[in-house]
Amino acid sequence: MPKIHVKRFTQDAKNQCALGAVTCVSNCADSSWGFSRVAGVVRSWNKDSLKNGLYSFGICSLLNLVGFDKVVYVTSDTDIIDYSWAGLSHKKLARKMLSRKSRYHAALYNSMKSYFSDTGYDNSIVIDWNFADRIRESIDNGVPVIVSFNWTMYFRQMKDFKDKPNDMKGEPTFHAVVVNGYDKMHAYIVDSHTEQYKYKLKEFKTGIYKIKWEHLMAVMGREGDVIIPTNYNSRVES
Repeated sequence: MPKIHVKRFTQDAKNQCALGAVTCVSNCADSSWGFSRVAGVVRSWNKDSLKNGLYSFGICSLLNLVGFDKVVYVTSDTDIIDYSWAGLSHKKLARKMLSRKSRYHAALYNSMKSYFSDTGYDNSIVIDWNFADRIRESIDNGVPVIVSFNWTMYFRQMKDFKDKPNDMKGEPTFHAVVVNGYDKMHAYIVDSHTEQYKYKLKEFKTGIYKIKWEHLMAVMGREGDVIIPTNYNSRVES
């Protein structure tokens, strides 16, 4: 039962799960990282994401900014990739994706463009749906990973709409968490949510829980992904 010690950090606002997850893995590499320090990096880099959250491309960019020189982004989201692109170099993949601007909405495209524009890192995108093996391999190598999954689906919640709170329409809520271990049946989760875990979900309040592998794979679906940060470099200033 491989397990990596990871300190849990709680998010300050609703859409800051990515910041919480990045703080967890960066603190694992360097204990000087805390939530406020990561938020400070975000505030200088892209302060809107403190309120609006980050796409996976933005999570990868933030991991670079906090000191990880190599980030592997594993995805099978056919809204942003095509399986015919599997095996392309990072440079060729960038050309493919950025040439299809009309395919993506503006916020996603800008996040993608920012990610590809910084060539100073050894980043890669892997087009694959075998998330479980990627997670286990990384944990076996001593590296916790960030995963995203359909939160509304796993916890059987209604999406929170301001105008019609009980009207189930639009996009599901995808949530970023850290996987820091596993056993034969489960993935071990470290989750920065707090306010969402009350009433019938109060057992998840600690943010430390397990998800069965088959359930995790189901709620990750084709839109979930795995982000693996390695090669930490402590050159980043506080």
